Amino acid sequence: MDSVSTGRGRRGSFLAGFLLIALGALLLLTTTGAVSFGIWLEIVDYWPVLLLLTGMEIILARSALLIRAGVIAATLVAVVAAAYLSMPEYDPPEPLRTEYVEPLGDTR
Repeated sequence: MDSVSTGRGRRGSFLAGFLLIALGALLLLTTTGAVSFGIWLEIVDYWPVLLLLTGMEIILARSALLIRAGVIAATLVAVVAAAYLSMPEYDPPEPLRTEYVEPLGDTR
């Protein structure tokens, strides 16, 4: 049965809608100067996440929307946590310090 005969209408992809909203928000933030263009170089590194989310959406396509949203949100949290935990520790550089020594001469 197609979606027209069931009376439900055509449903779009949850992931596609989410990605379009996120992409639009990032483009808006980039063009207004709120976010630097360099963020796109960072996002490109996480392209495998799109594959994971697409696969999850295919598997969960017939599940309830609340279950799908919960699983996708939990996966996103896990991916962000894994990325954060895999980052190297930040070791700030030593502050620049110059010491000047000058004799005071005769101090009578």
